[in-house]
Amino acid sequence: MDEALDKVKQIIPHREPFLFVDRIVEQAEARIVTEREVRADEPQFQGHYPGSPLMPGVLLCEACFQTGAMLLSGAGAPPSDVMRAPRPQPDSSVQKRWRGRLPHWEKDSGIYFVTWRLADSLPEEERNRILSEREDIIRTAEHLARELTEDESARLERLHTEKIEELLNAGYGACYLKNDACAEIVADTLLKFDGERYDLYAWCVMPNHAHVVFQARPGHGLSEIMHSWKSYTAKACNKVLGRTGVFWMDESFDRLVRDEGEFRRFVDYTLGNPVTAGLKDWKWVG
Repeated sequence: MDEALDKVKQIIPHREPFLFVDRIVEQAEARIVTEREVRADEPQFQGHYPGSPLMPGVLLCEACFQTGAMLLSGAGAPPSDVMRAPRPQPDSSVQKRWRGRLPHWEKDSGIYFVTWRLADSLPEEERNRILSEREDIIRTAEHLARELTEDESARLERLHTEKIEELLNAGYGACYLKNDACAEIVADTLLKFDGERYDLYAWCVMPNHAHVVFQARPGHGLSEIMHSWKSYTAKACNKVLGRTGVFWMDESFDRLVRDEGEFRRFVDYTLGNPVTAGLKDWKWVG
């Protein structure tokens, strides 16, 4: 392993070693098949990646010296403080839990993409229409006494990622999180236990909703973390606004991130959401 690291450093001076997933990585438009498998949790590899998360099966490119010229023509590996690399997820089984009428998949130290929105963030008519479509999908599976098919699960996700997100980005409702004091409360709450209960990889507080990509730490589950975020911020924001009543919609959207492609897609989506929604100089993103 030391010999492999030395080879990489000889070709790419003053840059971190290249680590990647699935035996293939695209770097400076070059596709390089790696040769040596290493463990992502070895101390010398922590925080280094080529724009891809560290997952089980991370590989060290021992053959980089053969394509050094191609690599050097690009920007090289990004510095480790650009984006944090996820910790390896243990091979624990995925558990399905029901909250309300939706299935939620969880696992120990799972990586999640979650969206939570203000209680008035969707027009009532649109909300009822979406709920009706969602119920039709779920009832079909229940009537046939079977699990949701892949197609049905994908349709449920599209209801959120396409229809609901489009409505949210339109800025419907009171948009309490346009208030900097409220947005700061939510942002500070997310950051408070970062590195202790969970690891944040991307977050964005929008005028009427929030997105977070994070990895739960051992001993802390998705439900516990979400309840903590929503409970504290609801009380604190209501106090700032001088109001009472429901602040967040009870049900949140969450997605267990299953692979590198999903991780990168959700991080990109979260960080780019202000631009997508037409918000300029939006500071509540990180």
